[in-house]
Amino acid sequence: MSPKSQQTSSPKKQVAKPAFLYKFSSVAHPKLPPYLPSLWCAMWLRRCVICQQRHAYFRLICQVCQMQIPLRLAPRVIEVAGEPSLRLRLYPMSYYQYPINRIIHQFKENEDIQALLALIALIRTLPKPVGCHATNTAIVSIPTTQTRIRRRGFNPTDILARHLAHHWSLPLYYGVARRDGARQQRGLNRQQRLNNMQSEFWVSDAKLPCQQLIIFDDVVTTGATLTQMASCLKAEFPSVKLMAVCLAHGSIEFGLPYL
Repeated sequence: MSPKSQQTSSPKKQVAKPAFLYKFSSVAHPKLPPYLPSLWCAMWLRRCVICQQRHAYFRLICQVCQMQIPLRLAPRVIEVAGEPSLRLRLYPMSYYQYPINRIIHQFKENEDIQALLALIALIRTLPKPVGCHATNTAIVSIPTTQTRIRRRGFNPTDILARHLAHHWSLPLYYGVARRDGARQQRGLNRQQRLNNMQSEFWVSDAKLPCQQLIIFDDVVTTGATLTQMASCLKAEFPSVKLMAVCLAHGSIEFGLPYL
Protein backbone atom coordinates (compact mmCIF):
# COMPACT_ATOMS: atom_id res chain seq x y z
CA MET A 1 0.00 0.00 0.00
CA SER A 2 1.33 3.41 -0.98
CA PRO A 3 1.93 6.11 1.61
CA LYS A 4 -0.71 8.24 -0.06
CA SER A 5 -3.40 5.59 0.36
CA GLN A 6 -2.38 5.07 4.00
CA GLN A 7 -2.76 8.78 4.64
CA THR A 8 -6.27 8.93 3.16
CA SER A 9 -7.48 5.85 5.05
CA SER A 10 -6.33 7.01 8.48
CA PRO A 11 -9.17 8.37 10.66
CA LYS A 12 -9.36 12.08 11.28
CA LYS A 13 -8.60 13.36 14.74
CA GLN A 14 -11.69 14.85 16.39
CA VAL A 15 -11.43 18.03 18.43
CA ALA A 16 -13.18 17.89 21.79
CA LYS A 17 -15.89 20.48 22.49
CA PRO A 18 -15.58 22.78 25.51
CA ALA A 19 -16.81 21.11 28.67
CA PHE A 20 -18.43 24.18 30.25
CA LEU A 21 -21.09 24.84 27.60
CA TYR A 22 -22.33 23.35 24.38
CA LYS A 23 -25.07 24.70 22.16
CA PHE A 24 -27.30 23.46 19.41
CA SER A 25 -29.81 25.80 17.82
CA SER A 26 -30.88 28.25 20.55
CA VAL A 27 -30.63 25.76 23.42
CA ALA A 28 -27.71 25.78 25.84
CA HIS A 29 -26.76 23.17 28.44
CA PRO A 30 -24.58 24.92 31.03
CA LYS A 31 -22.38 22.50 32.94
CA LEU A 32 -20.47 25.10 34.96
CA PRO A 33 -22.47 28.27 35.71
CA PRO A 34 -20.61 31.58 36.18
CA TYR A 35 -18.99 32.57 39.50
CA LEU A 36 -18.77 28.93 40.59
CA PRO A 37 -15.21 29.29 42.05
CA SER A 38 -16.44 32.19 44.18
CA LEU A 39 -19.24 29.95 45.39
CA TRP A 40 -16.82 27.22 46.45
CA CYS A 41 -14.53 29.69 48.22
CA ALA A 42 -17.42 31.23 50.14
CA MET A 43 -18.61 27.82 51.31
CA TRP A 44 -15.09 26.89 52.41
CA LEU A 45 -14.80 30.08 54.50
CA ARG A 46 -17.97 29.16 56.45
CA ARG A 47 -19.09 32.77 56.62
CA CYS A 48 -22.68 33.87 56.02
CA VAL A 49 -22.89 36.01 52.88
CA ILE A 50 -25.71 38.12 54.42
CA CYS A 51 -24.63 38.88 58.01
CA GLN A 52 -20.92 38.00 57.51
CA GLN A 53 -20.91 35.96 60.73
CA ARG A 54 -18.92 32.73 60.85
CA HIS A 55 -20.76 29.44 61.38
CA ALA A 56 -19.87 25.78 61.67
CA TYR A 57 -21.40 24.50 58.43
CA PHE A 58 -20.38 24.61 54.78
CA ARG A 59 -23.33 26.81 53.82
CA LEU A 60 -23.62 30.24 52.28
CA ILE A 61 -26.39 31.48 54.58
CA CYS A 62 -26.45 30.90 58.32
CA GLN A 63 -29.48 29.48 60.08
CA VAL A 64 -30.45 32.82 61.66
CA CYS A 65 -30.60 34.64 58.31
CA GLN A 66 -32.30 31.66 56.66
CA MET A 67 -35.14 31.80 59.19
CA GLN A 68 -35.81 35.46 58.31
CA ILE A 69 -36.49 34.64 54.65
CA PRO A 70 -39.83 32.96 53.85
CA LEU A 71 -39.38 30.38 51.11
CA ARG A 72 -41.53 28.03 48.99
CA LEU A 73 -44.53 30.34 48.81
CA ALA A 74 -47.94 29.37 47.51
CA PRO A 75 -48.21 29.69 43.71
CA ARG A 76 -49.90 32.73 42.14
CA VAL A 77 -51.81 33.03 38.88
CA ILE A 78 -51.52 35.59 36.07
CA GLU A 79 -54.33 36.19 33.59
CA VAL A 80 -52.86 36.66 30.12
CA ALA A 81 -54.60 39.42 28.14
CA GLY A 82 -56.11 38.20 24.87
CA GLU A 83 -55.81 34.58 25.99
CA PRO A 84 -58.81 33.84 28.26
CA SER A 85 -57.91 30.15 28.41
CA LEU A 86 -54.29 30.83 29.42
CA ARG A 87 -53.67 31.24 33.14
CA LEU A 88 -49.96 31.41 33.82
CA ARG A 89 -48.85 29.76 37.06
CA LEU A 90 -46.23 31.73 38.95
CA TYR A 91 -44.02 30.14 41.60
CA PRO A 92 -42.24 32.86 43.62
CA MET A 93 -39.25 31.89 45.72
CA SER A 94 -39.87 34.58 48.36
CA TYR A 95 -41.54 37.94 49.02
CA TYR A 96 -40.06 41.17 47.70
CA GLN A 97 -39.20 42.51 51.14
CA TYR A 98 -36.15 42.83 53.37
CA PRO A 99 -33.60 41.29 53.01
CA ILE A 100 -34.45 39.88 49.55
CA ASN A 101 -35.16 43.26 47.97
CA ARG A 102 -31.84 44.68 49.20
CA ILE A 103 -29.90 41.62 48.01
CA ILE A 104 -31.43 41.71 44.53
CA HIS A 105 -30.79 45.45 44.22
CA GLN A 106 -27.14 45.10 45.23
CA PHE A 107 -26.54 42.39 42.66
CA LYS A 108 -28.39 44.02 39.76
CA GLU A 109 -27.10 47.55 40.24
CA ASN A 110 -23.64 46.99 41.73
CA GLU A 111 -22.74 43.44 40.60
CA ASP A 112 -22.12 42.61 44.26
CA ILE A 113 -20.67 39.08 44.48
CA GLN A 114 -21.85 38.55 48.07
CA ALA A 115 -25.41 39.36 47.00
CA LEU A 116 -25.13 36.97 44.05
CA LEU A 117 -23.91 34.18 46.33
CA ALA A 118 -26.88 34.74 48.63
CA LEU A 119 -29.29 34.49 45.67
CA ILE A 120 -27.57 31.32 44.44
CA ALA A 121 -27.93 29.77 47.90
CA LEU A 122 -31.65 30.57 47.87
CA ILE A 123 -32.06 29.27 44.32
CA ARG A 124 -30.63 25.95 45.48
CA THR A 125 -33.57 25.58 47.87
CA LEU A 126 -36.12 25.60 45.02
CA PRO A 127 -37.61 22.14 44.39
CA LYS A 128 -37.67 21.01 40.79
CA PRO A 129 -41.20 20.92 39.29
CA VAL A 130 -42.66 17.45 39.11
CA GLY A 131 -42.38 15.82 35.69
CA CYS A 132 -39.81 18.29 34.33
CA HIS A 133 -36.63 16.87 32.83
CA ALA A 134 -34.10 17.80 30.18
CA THR A 135 -36.01 16.15 27.31
CA ASN A 136 -39.36 17.88 27.77
CA THR A 137 -38.65 21.19 29.59
CA ALA A 138 -36.38 24.19 29.13
CA ILE A 139 -35.89 27.45 31.01
CA VAL A 140 -36.22 30.77 29.18
CA SER A 141 -35.20 33.89 31.08
CA ILE A 142 -36.69 37.30 30.43
CA PRO A 143 -34.29 38.78 27.86
CA THR A 144 -32.81 42.22 28.36
CA THR A 145 -31.82 44.82 25.79
CA GLN A 146 -28.31 45.42 24.55
CA THR A 147 -28.50 48.97 25.89
CA ARG A 148 -29.04 47.76 29.45
CA ILE A 149 -26.30 45.15 29.11
CA ARG A 150 -23.85 47.83 27.97
CA ARG A 151 -24.90 50.10 30.83
CA ARG A 152 -24.54 47.41 33.50
CA GLY A 153 -21.75 45.43 31.91
CA PHE A 154 -23.46 42.10 32.60
CA ASN A 155 -26.83 40.34 32.37
CA PRO A 156 -28.06 39.57 35.93
CA THR A 157 -31.19 37.64 34.94
CA ASP A 158 -29.24 35.33 32.63
CA ILE A 159 -26.65 34.62 35.34
CA LEU A 160 -29.35 33.64 37.81
CA ALA A 161 -31.17 31.57 35.18
CA ARG A 162 -27.99 29.64 34.43
CA HIS A 163 -27.61 28.73 38.09
CA LEU A 164 -31.25 27.64 38.22
CA ALA A 165 -30.76 25.53 35.09
CA HIS A 166 -27.67 23.94 36.64
CA HIS A 167 -29.58 23.24 39.88
CA TRP A 168 -32.50 21.61 38.05
CA SER A 169 -30.40 19.99 35.27
CA LEU A 170 -32.52 21.66 32.58
CA PRO A 171 -31.42 23.35 29.33
CA LEU A 172 -31.76 27.06 28.61
CA TYR A 173 -33.70 28.33 25.62
CA TYR A 174 -32.33 31.53 24.01
CA GLY A 175 -34.89 31.85 21.23
CA VAL A 176 -36.57 35.06 22.46
CA ALA A 177 -35.12 38.55 22.01
CA ARG A 178 -36.06 41.99 23.27
CA ARG A 179 -36.16 45.21 21.29
CA ASP A 180 -34.26 48.28 22.35
CA GLY A 181 -35.87 51.64 22.95
CA ALA A 182 -38.65 50.66 25.37
CA ARG A 183 -39.29 52.63 28.53
CA GLN A 184 -38.17 50.97 31.76
CA GLN A 185 -40.86 49.17 33.78
CA ARG A 186 -39.81 50.57 37.15
CA GLY A 187 -42.35 53.03 38.59
CA LEU A 188 -45.20 52.15 36.18
CA ASN A 189 -48.60 50.70 37.09
CA ARG A 190 -49.97 47.53 35.49
CA GLN A 191 -51.76 49.21 32.56
CA GLN A 192 -48.74 51.40 31.81
CA ARG A 193 -46.52 48.34 31.90
CA LEU A 194 -48.79 46.46 29.50
CA ASN A 195 -48.81 49.38 27.07
CA ASN A 196 -45.07 49.72 27.40
CA MET A 197 -44.50 46.04 26.61
CA GLN A 198 -46.49 45.92 23.37
CA SER A 199 -44.47 44.01 20.73
CA GLU A 200 -41.28 44.32 22.77
CA PHE A 201 -40.48 40.57 22.63
CA TRP A 202 -40.04 38.56 19.48
CA VAL A 203 -39.07 34.95 18.75
CA SER A 204 -35.70 34.72 17.02
CA ASP A 205 -35.67 30.92 16.65
CA ALA A 206 -38.87 29.19 15.52
CA LYS A 207 -37.57 25.73 16.48
CA LEU A 208 -38.81 24.79 19.94
CA PRO A 209 -36.84 21.81 21.29
CA CYS A 210 -39.26 20.87 24.10
CA GLN A 211 -42.91 20.72 25.11
CA GLN A 212 -42.79 23.04 28.13
CA LEU A 213 -41.04 26.32 28.95
CA ILE A 214 -40.36 27.75 32.38
CA ILE A 215 -40.22 31.56 32.17
CA PHE A 216 -37.75 32.94 34.70
CA ASP A 217 -37.53 36.48 36.03
CA ASP A 218 -35.85 37.95 39.08
CA VAL A 219 -38.67 40.21 40.35
CA VAL A 220 -42.36 40.11 39.39
CA THR A 221 -44.51 43.10 40.37
CA THR A 222 -47.71 43.26 38.32
CA GLY A 223 -46.96 40.34 35.98
CA ALA A 224 -47.03 42.56 32.86
CA THR A 225 -43.63 41.39 31.62
CA LEU A 226 -44.54 37.72 32.10
CA THR A 227 -47.89 38.33 30.38
CA GLN A 228 -46.27 39.76 27.25
CA MET A 229 -43.61 37.08 27.24
CA ALA A 230 -46.23 34.33 27.49
CA SER A 231 -48.33 35.91 24.73
CA CYS A 232 -45.28 36.10 22.46
CA LEU A 233 -44.44 32.44 23.04
CA LYS A 234 -48.04 31.28 22.64
CA ALA A 235 -48.39 33.17 19.37
CA GLU A 236 -45.37 31.35 17.95
CA PHE A 237 -45.88 27.99 19.69
CA PRO A 238 -49.61 27.43 20.37
CA SER A 239 -49.12 23.95 21.89
CA VAL A 240 -46.32 24.83 24.31
CA LYS A 241 -47.02 24.59 28.05
CA LEU A 242 -45.91 27.55 30.14
CA MET A 243 -45.18 28.21 33.77
CA ALA A 244 -43.19 30.94 35.52
CA VAL A 245 -40.66 31.11 38.36
CA CYS A 246 -39.31 34.25 40.01
CA LEU A 247 -37.06 35.09 42.93
CA ALA A 248 -39.38 37.60 44.60
CA HIS A 249 -42.95 38.85 44.31
CA GLY A 250 -45.20 41.02 46.45
CA SER A 251 -45.73 40.44 50.15
CA ILE A 252 -48.19 38.70 52.45
CA GLU A 253 -50.75 41.51 52.03
CA PHE A 254 -50.00 42.51 48.42
CA GLY A 255 -49.56 40.53 45.22
CA LEU A 256 -51.18 38.62 42.42
CA PRO A 257 -54.11 36.31 43.24
CA TYR A 258 -53.30 32.86 44.55
CA LEU A 259 -53.74 29.81 42.33
